[in-house]
Amino acid sequence: MNEDNFTRGRIVGAVKEIPSIRDVVNEFRISKNAIGRLCERFYVPGTVTRYYSSGRPGEISANEDPYVQITAKRNRRITAVTLAQGI
Repeated sequence: MNEDNFTRGRIVGAVKEIPSIRDVVNEFRISKNAIGRLCERFYVPGTVTRYYSSGRPGEISANEDPYVQITAKRNRRITAVTLAQGI
């Protein structure tokens, strides 16, 4: 489901307003399971924004990120290993 936050909010609002999930599925043309997951996320934390992935955290801190981006843009041929050694 690749909708923006506004569309997600509209879907959650439609679920509250429209008594039939089938009507919401037909209106937004997404699956019933996707609507269920979206509503589940909305009701628990109170938001419809996506969660961050539960994958491995990044090695770069927020302070180092701008440096890495500038360095990579200045030198397009630099490898990731060389870039990581410069930090």
